[in-house]
Amino acid sequence: MILLCVLLSGCIRVDPDLPDPMPITVYTSFFPVYVLAEAITGDIPNLSVYCLTQPQNGCLRSYTLSDWDAALLAGADVFVSCGIEDASFFNALSDTTATVDLSHNMPLIESSGTEESHFDGPNHWYFLSVAGMRSMLAVLAGAMAQLDPDCAVIYEANRAAADEKLASLESEMKAVCSSGVPESAILMQEGLEYIAREAGIGQYLIIEREAGAPMGDNEYASALKRMKGSGYSTILIERQAPDSLVRLLEADGFTVIKLDIMNDHLPSDGLESYMNGMLRNAAAIAQTGP
Repeated sequence: MILLCVLLSGCIRVDPDLPDPMPITVYTSFFPVYVLAEAITGDIPNLSVYCLTQPQNGCLRSYTLSDWDAALLAGADVFVSCGIEDASFFNALSDTTATVDLSHNMPLIESSGTEESHFDGPNHWYFLSVAGMRSMLAVLAGAMAQLDPDCAVIYEANRAAADEKLASLESEMKAVCSSGVPESAILMQEGLEYIAREAGIGQYLIIEREAGAPMGDNEYASALKRMKGSGYSTILIERQAPDSLVRLLEADGFTVIKLDIMNDHLPSDGLESYMNGMLRNAAAIAQTGP
């Protein structure tokens, strides 16, 4: 309980005029946030949860809300974010919208980019850590219980059921990776650092690159020099990476593993889709292990 209070501290902006009685409309930013909200709010009467964004091939940090989505968000009673959203999400909010920031007080990886860019500072792809998803689940359940105390018991029951599934996933992924994973790897998307750490990859080199983007000749040449200099032979990259880039990496002698970074799932796919994607990630990494 003490830990939850610490995690909740400052993560919620509550307006005293939330609808009472219901209905309540909850909007979430991206797929991983949506599946947490959907899991938490099951069986809550007169409460609706929506995901604002559609599946993406590129970097979630670069996504800007459309005018239509901004108009929808303006009518939200609650907005749930994970820290990866740009200003367009928050500019669209009404003064009466309660906000829940699932990244607040979380033990995020601190990145040190080589330039003033989103590669500097906290790494908000925390949902690519199953342990991170479990922590965010607990925060969201506590936040919704605080916002909607009449249904606090239901939120907690939903949290416990979803957490049991995620705990089972965490154990299964550890078992898969226990068969052996690469000792070192090159990471070509920032969120993959969470996956690499949980898989037990001890050493890695991060190449700053936007998800889904190709690399220019000079950019690739510079990255190749660093990659060859590292001595690492395995590359982790998002599954939406251009085929031309993957072929180029393989031609230069690297083993390339495509991983799911949870940016192209349909909201209707739900928590099971997240779990299946993460388990496939573990299996893909383990297949290239010692």
